[in-house]
Amino acid sequence: MLLFLVLLPLLANGQSAECQAELARIFAARLSQVFPRDQTGYMASYSGFRLNDLGDFISCNNLEGASYATLAFTPLTLLSICGPSICTAQDYQMMVHSLSGGFGSSEALEESKKTFELTESIKSRFSNYKLTQTAGESQVEVVFNEDYIHSNFHTLDAGAIVMLVFCAVLFLVVCLGTAFDFYLRLAESKMSVNDLNLSMIPLKGKESIQNQQTVPEPPKTTLQETLLCFSLYRNLSMLLVSRSAERTGERNTLDVMNAVRVMSICWVIVGHVVLLRGTDSIVYNYYEIGPYLSETKVALIYGGEYAVDTFFWLSGMLMAYLFIGQLARTGSFKPKDWFLVYFHRFFRILPAYIFVLFFLWAFVKYIGYGPDWIRAESIFEDCKDYWYANFLFLNNFIPHGKTSHCMAWTWYLANDMQFFLVSPIILYFYYKFHKLVGWGSVGAMLVVNILSGVFVSRHFHMYVSGPDPNRDVFNYQYTKPYCRCGTYALGIACGMVLYARNHAKKTGTSFDKAGDFIAKAIDRTSIRWLLYLLGVALINIFIFIEHTAWRQNYEYGHDTWTDSQRYLWYGCSRIMFILGLSCLLLPMLLGHGKFVANLLSASVWTPLARLSFSTYLIHYGILWTVIASQKRGYYLCDSNLFIDTLWGVPCSFAAAVPVYLMIESPFIGLEKVLFKKGKK
Repeated sequence: MLLFLVLLPLLANGQSAECQAELARIFAARLSQVFPRDQTGYMASYSGFRLNDLGDFISCNNLEGASYATLAFTPLTLLSICGPSICTAQDYQMMVHSLSGGFGSSEALEESKKTFELTESIKSRFSNYKLTQTAGESQVEVVFNEDYIHSNFHTLDAGAIVMLVFCAVLFLVVCLGTAFDFYLRLAESKMSVNDLNLSMIPLKGKESIQNQQTVPEPPKTTLQETLLCFSLYRNLSMLLVSRSAERTGERNTLDVMNAVRVMSICWVIVGHVVLLRGTDSIVYNYYEIGPYLSETKVALIYGGEYAVDTFFWLSGMLMAYLFIGQLARTGSFKPKDWFLVYFHRFFRILPAYIFVLFFLWAFVKYIGYGPDWIRAESIFEDCKDYWYANFLFLNNFIPHGKTSHCMAWTWYLANDMQFFLVSPIILYFYYKFHKLVGWGSVGAMLVVNILSGVFVSRHFHMYVSGPDPNRDVFNYQYTKPYCRCGTYALGIACGMVLYARNHAKKTGTSFDKAGDFIAKAIDRTSIRWLLYLLGVALINIFIFIEHTAWRQNYEYGHDTWTDSQRYLWYGCSRIMFILGLSCLLLPMLLGHGKFVANLLSASVWTPLARLSFSTYLIHYGILWTVIASQKRGYYLCDSNLFIDTLWGVPCSFAAAVPVYLMIESPFIGLEKVLFKKGKK
């Protein structure tokens, strides 16, 4: 009787009689304690009939006469039904309208909409991707997932074919380069044995003496050296070479940065795992998302946004230290030298960047599969129109002053390149004319960061955590260089201090009095320990104080901070965090804290640090492919997120290995070949 009352409105709607009858039987089977072992029973068992229960997607698609459909109330809150293939989207929409609360209480739907609004406000902080349907829309979106995937992602398009051909050619070149390198190594080993035998010269009346002679290596042609750049032997060996040894010719305190790189990229990956799982996937226990993300322990995940600032600090520090050293070695800096500085930077980044963008854009949509895979191309939605902005490093301003959603996570590269364009000029005048140019520029960048954060957040009425329907935080604050330059400036300051100390050690003369003063102050044990304490305090304060805003967002729909507190937060939080990091790391760069420094500079970090750039480029595509291919509703909890981290981090590094070996490292070698021939 209850079933009849529930289905009565449906039967009165004049839908397809056959669809009505079959859906009625599916509902009856679902409500029964034992599923009948027939077509209807199988469809009932493969259906979800509960919010965010995805049922059995694959089994339903393999069942003849059945079609898997999702009925979305919000983009991330849906029902799944394995229904008869004769039913249309209109049939399901009318069914939902007629049954209204038949699938779940109105309280459940309201809770799902509240959760959707919360997750959207969180996601808006780190992404400008906005799901097309809003929580307030009453129209249910019906999608026949298998049909959509088959019609859109079944046949390789022109872009995928071109990329496939390129990958085949690249693989062939790598094989040829590796084979040629193997041949040369084999020939050298045979030559060494022959030379050793010939050097045993018998002398009359005396014992043989060994007269080894050095045979000069025959010169290689440009084509041969180019091929060798793609040798797996050479590029695998480069994974074990420290960056500091490559740049300065010897291992030094800069090796501490290897561990910093690795830990920072791992922090980024973990943050993206939680972000994707909690705010961009079908969560079975959707009603627990808000409480879970408002727990104190999750503050460490939110803090992952500071990992990007760590990379800015690291980039600024290395830029200052290495470029000042280059100026000291060359003496005069000619136009050709300026060209080489910028050419090296672009040539270092663009090959791997271009390859990963086109590779992911071309192939990701064909790799994943699942009921949620209808959103496969969402992370590349701006690539068709604005792909060029990424390679011009303007994707944080294009289109329309916002941030492109073509591999949106690469906004960091745009900022880093924009900082790089101006920093050599600042450091040149710092070295050649007056040290106040450098320190004044650092101060100016800090002021610009603070004022930009204050005025941008004030103009757009930004919450620290709260509603942001237009993605203003991500588009106008989070990804803009004038709101990030302070952390890069602190890196430059640390690089100037480090160079001043090393210059004083080598020459016994002062290069920069301000740098010497800071370095000598850090030499004092009391000052150094005060810095350690200050660093730990600042890092923890600015990670966990933000948690109050996230918790308030869950409880009240937005944080309850005052406007002044929000403005100061956006102006100063990143600077203060990196100031804390500088307090911890600068003493190690200057040679103190050797126990921790030795741990951070251990050889085990070297190959992972080498892979960090390629890992950053490709990790989000790996995470997205796996997470958006979910076949079941995801249960959000500590253990599942821990498991996701266990596969997410190593899989991201593993995917970076071929990118490094076949693109990143070979092009580093090609640059050396190019300018080696140019010098000749």
